[in-house]
Amino acid sequence: MSKRFRFVIILVLLGVAAFFLYPTFKWYVQLDETKRELSSSSNAQVKVYAQNRAREAIDELRELLLKPYTVSNLKNPEMLLTKLKKGEEPLYAFLKEKLSDQGRALVSGYEAEKKVTEGMKEDFVSELNRIIRDGLFYDEEAFEDFELTKRVRDKAEEYASSEKEYPDGYFIIINRSIFEEVFQREIVDIPLPKEYGFLKKNIDLYYKSIKKSGPPVATVTSAFKCFLRRADMMTAIEDHYHNEITALKETRRGTVQLGLDLMGGMKITIRANFEEMAKDRGEPISTEQREDAMKRVLEILNNRIDQFGVTEPQIRRQGEERIIIELPGVADPERIRGVIRGKGRLNFHIVDKEATDKLREYIEKSGGNFRLDTESLRAQGIIPAGTVAREVVKKDKYGNDETEGYAVIQEAIGLSGNYIEDAQVQRDPTMLRPIVTFNLSSEGGERFYKLTSDNEKETLAILLDDKIKFQATIEEPIRDRVQVRGQGITVEEAQDLALVLRTGALPVPLEIIAQEAVGASLGEDSINQGLNAILLGVILVIGFMLVYYKGGGIVADVALCLNFFLMAAALSVLNFTLTLPSIAGFILTIGMSVDANVIIFERIKEEYKIGKSRKAAVSTGFSKAFLTIVDANITTFIAAVVLAYFGKGPIQGFAWVLAIGIVCSMITALFVARLMFDFITDVFKAKRLSLGWRVSK
Repeated sequence: MSKRFRFVIILVLLGVAAFFLYPTFKWYVQLDETKRELSSSSNAQVKVYAQNRAREAIDELRELLLKPYTVSNLKNPEMLLTKLKKGEEPLYAFLKEKLSDQGRALVSGYEAEKKVTEGMKEDFVSELNRIIRDGLFYDEEAFEDFELTKRVRDKAEEYASSEKEYPDGYFIIINRSIFEEVFQREIVDIPLPKEYGFLKKNIDLYYKSIKKSGPPVATVTSAFKCFLRRADMMTAIEDHYHNEITALKETRRGTVQLGLDLMGGMKITIRANFEEMAKDRGEPISTEQREDAMKRVLEILNNRIDQFGVTEPQIRRQGEERIIIELPGVADPERIRGVIRGKGRLNFHIVDKEATDKLREYIEKSGGNFRLDTESLRAQGIIPAGTVAREVVKKDKYGNDETEGYAVIQEAIGLSGNYIEDAQVQRDPTMLRPIVTFNLSSEGGERFYKLTSDNEKETLAILLDDKIKFQATIEEPIRDRVQVRGQGITVEEAQDLALVLRTGALPVPLEIIAQEAVGASLGEDSINQGLNAILLGVILVIGFMLVYYKGGGIVADVALCLNFFLMAAALSVLNFTLTLPSIAGFILTIGMSVDANVIIFERIKEEYKIGKSRKAAVSTGFSKAFLTIVDANITTFIAAVVLAYFGKGPIQGFAWVLAIGIVCSMITALFVARLMFDFITDVFKAKRLSLGWRVSK
């Protein structure tokens, strides 16, 4: 292999490593603690954060919008008061109508006194600012730019020319020309703050749509002109913050994370109660049923705990009936316990169409004051006895359940979700639409066949924890293999339904038998001690190699640094969770990474001492050391892989760090160090070796 080819390979390897290591660097160096915490938020917390930030942004931008129009001083208040008193010109007549009782008293007081006192001037400035902040300088041209329908324009003009309070749903742009005429002062737009620069794309799209050139610098006024309604601006800003946190979550997935012992959190041991499961079924539980139940429990727990946004939760099986859950960073143990032990009720019910239509009419007449109360609805005769009203929910863009309506279902459970054995998304071969197929146990199939036979052409509702997740029409009696299809069902909706069917209900009751908490201060101390140990080890090894091998020590130290660089990149791409044993693996790798260099250097020294040239000694030394290094590292690598395969938790982390470190140390010793020696020989034309005090030639 030529030197140039080796150099290219190393450059490519370092480039790939830098690419994969960048997310970890960005996560721990460039991002502050607040943003890292946001990335661990649940979907519900992300939604609240994004909406609150959007409201704060609109309020802040509105303040900036009105700031240039705020009146702090009047050059000629006498002239303005006189024109307001007369009210002959349309503009001043309009302003006069908007004056409050205090404002009218000021005008009358000026007419009586024929002068403006400082107190009157301050009160008049406050009155004018109130009118401005209410947005009563209506800019008709701004609305024309949006090509609004006549109804919306007429509504806007109605509010702008009357004393009615303008609805919060729409923006009114202040008319600059009117303001400058009244207050005899030029308005200068405030540039859009840097933190809201993401609105620039909305500004560009707006001016492109009206075929006009936008301002050279984005301004607050131009940002408001992009949106007719407050809701539109709210959505644009909210989506930005939502996408920002989503991007943070994606960044986090490609980084080295801290484990429970470093970050703090909770460790929970739970047990599957197969005795109670057998009692509920009325029959013994077979080994196959136990295995299947444990697999489903692991899948369900992963799905449930994901809602907390926990950083890399570790959920693993221990023995035949125990599960260990490690949740770094969790600070609400009661909430976690409730989610783990929750039954996740999944049931099938028949929908009462007539009662549902009656309920919808009642909700429309209630004018938005409806509150779901089954007992009250029964008492009023809205729904019949034997039925209950339930929410119909759909996932919003954050992944949270969002109420989109209500339906009335039969109170009796048609089929329990415990009879579902599997659920998959498939493709309809005829219409090419996604369908959801799930299999029932033999007993469940018989129950479902009776249910569908008695309710053919009726609507079947699938409920999870008393919320309707999906509805479908029963086309024909069905036994053990069920297909759910809909006219407008998307692939994502089909996958969500399959997940609900597969993981909705726990197949076996769970009980918590142990719960431990790890404090954050312990994690911080552990991190500092581990980092100090790594740093001290690196300094001692680097110092020893420099003192003992002189110039060769520099080569070994560069290889050591590159070894750590490659290790960190490999752990990042594997989304590795760093624990205390993993740090121990790093420290052990420090010594092992220079071990290969020591073997190579000693072989080179032997060849050099018998009279070979520098180039020949280096070539022969690497050749003779190659097999020794490979043999030694392969045996250690095999031991590390076996330990990683059979070990669990922290032991497994230690083994993987050791295995990765061995591979990286071989690359840096056999390729990087060799390339550096060749570079010194061929480029710098060095004729002597610097490999220690005993090399005199």
